[in-house]
Amino acid sequence: MMCSKGIHSLIILAAIFCVQSALAQQQAAKPEEKKPAPKTPHEMREEDKAHRDTVVPHLPAGVSRFLDVPYIQDGGEEHQIDIYVPSGTGPFPLVLMIHGGGWDAGDKATAGIDMAMKITPAGIAVASVNYRFLREAPFPAQIEDCLTALNWLRDHAAQYKINPDKIGVLVPLNGTNAKYGDMVVRSLNLAIADWSEAHGDQKISLVIKDSGSDDSTAKQSFDEMVKKDGVLAVVGPLGPKSTKAVASLADQNGVPLLSLAEKEDETQDNPFVLHVFIDSRDLVRTLVRYCREKLKFERFACLYPADRYGPRLSKIFAEVVKEQGGNVIANVSYKEQSTDFNEPLQKLMNIAKKNAPLSATEGTPFEALFIPDGVQSVSLIAPQLPFNNIVGTSLLGTNLWSEAPLVQAGGVYVEQALFATSFYPESKNPRAKAFVEKFQSLYNAPPSYLEAQAYDALTMLLQARSSARGGPADRNAVFQSLVQEKGFKGVAGTYNVSQKGDVERQYTVLQVTNGQLTQVYP
Repeated sequence: MMCSKGIHSLIILAAIFCVQSALAQQQAAKPEEKKPAPKTPHEMREEDKAHRDTVVPHLPAGVSRFLDVPYIQDGGEEHQIDIYVPSGTGPFPLVLMIHGGGWDAGDKATAGIDMAMKITPAGIAVASVNYRFLREAPFPAQIEDCLTALNWLRDHAAQYKINPDKIGVLVPLNGTNAKYGDMVVRSLNLAIADWSEAHGDQKISLVIKDSGSDDSTAKQSFDEMVKKDGVLAVVGPLGPKSTKAVASLADQNGVPLLSLAEKEDETQDNPFVLHVFIDSRDLVRTLVRYCREKLKFERFACLYPADRYGPRLSKIFAEVVKEQGGNVIANVSYKEQSTDFNEPLQKLMNIAKKNAPLSATEGTPFEALFIPDGVQSVSLIAPQLPFNNIVGTSLLGTNLWSEAPLVQAGGVYVEQALFATSFYPESKNPRAKAFVEKFQSLYNAPPSYLEAQAYDALTMLLQARSSARGGPADRNAVFQSLVQEKGFKGVAGTYNVSQKGDVERQYTVLQVTNGQLTQVYP
């Protein structure tokens, strides 16, 4: 016979059994949770690179970095190395970092940047190496990779120093755009000659590479200039596409890039990229502000080419006119390479009359017509305006109108036309006059706005190089000196640079008066 205590124990055991059974049934009913798939070698390496790229901007002053450099030319990220070199003339002792992870995890990026932050201020260089994981190659492939990297570092030890006397130039050297590359190079050579004349103790040389017609060529050329030639900075490229292709490389390697391409509205900010070319929005703003404040124009129209350039300028113009308190009452496009403009002009007038106030519908409804196209197109459009009852309106244009003789091409039909530009060869500015005289004596032709801006870009860079606190070989210090530039007086005007690498300048407004171009602003 069982005592009550034993019965209670059986009841408790039975209850526990029931609870356990119920839990077991619930667990069985639950679907198995999927375990996350293990990370691939590429995913692990990309994660570490992301960490590195957030720390790189905080490296000690003067530290040069050469990231993702291949020590075996097989295109694999497992055979890349990151190198960090302290400021100074060297040579420096080197620590070779071999990241942890049991030969099957991790990446060079985190190990390298963390060590560089600690020991480069003491004058010690760091090289952090990637190697094949066990899942990619059996042991001892990992040891072999590290030894190969060490031998590679010995062979290239002298290469990874910055030469402050070398400036990279990335421009098109072949194809249809080669003429623009030649224009930039000859202007840079003049800038060097003028700088050397004033600073005889500073020797400057150019390393000129082809930006090509595709992203891969631009990237390869940039990489070679930085890693093989050790250039201090790079001037160029000329197009937004090429600039975008190399901007990330400039940031990764901490190389100042003075782009001669316009910064587009959607362009991402890059810490080491300085856009020294014309800013269309600022240029149009200068022109519209003059029309509003000096000429008291209120109603505007726009006739633009349906090409890569026209729609963007049309949009900018409409936004700036609104910003300045004016009104764009008609906006019409025409086909590229058109010669007959009657249809788009009639359409422009019809739209303008619908949108204009009653008091302005009897004559031409708008006071100014913006045509963001070249001189050839303008010279065809202007004579067709009177035949479409567009009279008494001022034509407005951009720097494209300075690329050819507007007055000769357009004749009386462009009288009173206005356009803004970054450079006017007939300027009374002493610097501009001296530049034009030297340029013409050397090349038997007047300089264009592209050549003037290339000249200013290199001169500004050389001035920053001279005043850099970390010394002329400190790329970061040179760039910081650039972005702190206020009131730099160049041949194309006065420049002010923001911390984001945006250049503000004063544009010139020219007007056709009595068959002559006259500077009306400033």
